[in-house]
Amino acid sequence: MLQIAQHVDDLARAVDFYTVLLERPPLVVTETQAFFDLGEARLLLDGEAPSSMFWVEVESVHETLERLTDLVDVV
Repeated sequence: MLQIAQHVDDLARAVDFYTVLLERPPLVVTETQAFFDLGEARLLLDGEAPSSMFWVEVESVHETLERLTDLVDVV
């Protein structure tokens, strides 16, 4: 299994964002970390992790952006 670590400043906000983006709840949430199943990989959200960049595939970019409207500023 692969794991991607993503730095987050606000864990609760990041969990909300990735729950909507990935259309699934996290596997585990602790005080300092959250894990999401990405199929062949796992996403770790952690305030101690370095910043990273990764891409996810969605069926419709427009529908996904609409679902994320209340969670992020889309530019």
